[in-house]
Amino acid sequence: MSTRTAGRPGSGRPPGTRSPARGTAPGRGGGDATSSPVRAGAASPRPARARLVVPLTAALVGLLVGVGLGGAAPLPGGSGASPEGAPSAAADDPLAERVAELRAEAEERDAEAYDRLVADVQGLLPELTPVVEAAAVHAEPGAPVPSAEDAAAWHAVATEAASVLEDPPSAGTDVNVARAAFAASLVQLEAATTAFQQAAAGATGAGDAEAAMRPAVLSLQGAAATWSVGATQLDAVSVARDRGHVHLYLPPVSGSGALTADPEAAP
Repeated sequence: MSTRTAGRPGSGRPPGTRSPARGTAPGRGGGDATSSPVRAGAASPRPARARLVVPLTAALVGLLVGVGLGGAAPLPGGSGASPEGAPSAAADDPLAERVAELRAEAEERDAEAYDRLVADVQGLLPELTPVVEAAAVHAEPGAPVPSAEDAAAWHAVATEAASVLEDPPSAGTDVNVARAAFAASLVQLEAATTAFQQAAAGATGAGDAEAAMRPAVLSLQGAAATWSVGATQLDAVSVARDRGHVHLYLPPVSGSGALTADPEAAP
């Protein structure tokens, strides 16, 4: 009796020949070489750039969340907002501190200049008021020429008053405008009294008194109008500084159009 050798039908391989195991490849030189299997649990290496993704992504998310909540989220390595009550970075900024010092010094100088201007004008008014009142009489139509003695006395007072407001101190714009108006008014008053002297001496060559005094009258009117601008400005500055109204106006001069104190605003 014949026996059959166990083999896979139609395989074409001689009996007893094994098929190569899966995962193996024929070796060079006709032999079979088995590939090294992948070790279980071994992690494959990641590129270096992948290590930066997570931290950068977290920082970006934190920034967006902080902006959405109305605040700036601190970036890595940066400083965030100071807690309530803690000194901010600006408090330690030398430039900010210097700016604050200069601002405080300017405010102090401005306050001193305001006080000085009020004191100067208050001191000048008792001397200037009788001069303007007397000169204003000769500004009326048909008024006579003043005496040479009166005109000379007026001129001396005006010249002395003008020197008081020379060399103004540093101050803010509001105080500077008032001081400049007072100073310009005294220059015009000095010119007016000089013109009155010339009219009294007959040096104008005019045929009548009115023509002779016309330059003096125009300068006197300008002095009164300019002084009223300074007085109005000083009153506004005083009110703005919670010092109350201060009315330091000269007597009116006919035809000057000068401003006057508000009768309803008590000084």
